[in-house]
Amino acid sequence: RLFNITTIYTPVEAVKRAMNKYKKGECFTLPELYGNEWTVKRGVAGAFGKQFFNYITLECSDKIQYVGMTDYGRHAQYKRL
Repeated sequence: RLFNITTIYTPVEAVKRAMNKYKKGECFTLPELYGNEWTVKRGVAGAFGKQFFNYITLECSDKIQYVGMTDYGRHAQYKRL
């Protein structure tokens, strides 16, 4: 950690938001999850997406599952379990 910055863009925060916002079986992308708060630039968004994917795979596979890329291939899509 280089800087001590508080941010809403953490895997833990994203899982918390997904659990509160979506019902079981509903799909979402990270930009949809954050709505108007999604102000992340493209390169940083990709890094955050990778971090989120790794987190749910290792820590929350019973709550959220990766289901594939969106039709236009720019966003990973997830399903709340």
